[in-house]
Amino acid sequence: NHRLTAADKEIGQNLLTLHDGELPPHTELSIERTTEAARSRASTIFARPPR
Repeated sequence: NHRLTAADKEIGQNLLTLHDGELPPHTELSIERTTEAARSRASTIFARPPR
């Protein structure tokens, strides 16, 4: 999904205002999942049978 939100566009404009190079700055947008979301998932533990 490469659609930008209004906030994403504003960040890009702010970067261009601050940038001093000849070419536009390279930016990457990513979504960060919090560690709390990973912990709240149910997990199943499988025990090995004794040998």
